[in-house]
Amino acid sequence: MRDTRQYDAIPPGVGKSWLACALGNKACRDNHSVLYQRVPKLFPDLALACGDGHYPRLMKKVGKVSLLILDDWAWSRSAPTSGAICSRSSRSATAAAPP
Repeated sequence: MRDTRQYDAIPPGVGKSWLACALGNKACRDNHSVLYQRVPKLFPDLALACGDGHYPRLMKKVGKVSLLILDDWAWSRSAPTSGAICSRSSRSATAAAPP
């Protein structure tokens, strides 16, 4: 997969989520693993996993995929800055699609 960039300046309603899903679909057809997560659901799930001891397993699942798609980034007040997702390995791609 090629290195991708995050585009925050694109206005709502122009198809960022659709495009992210299309890229994920293409990655699947090219035999790459893909995980699509909506940020408003992912970060509460991470907080819950910290509390019940499943955090290492969840982070392993997130870290193993070739392409991680994070959707609705700007809708979540609990979302960390983009530096938090930059810690993923250089062999993996992360696509963030804010609303």
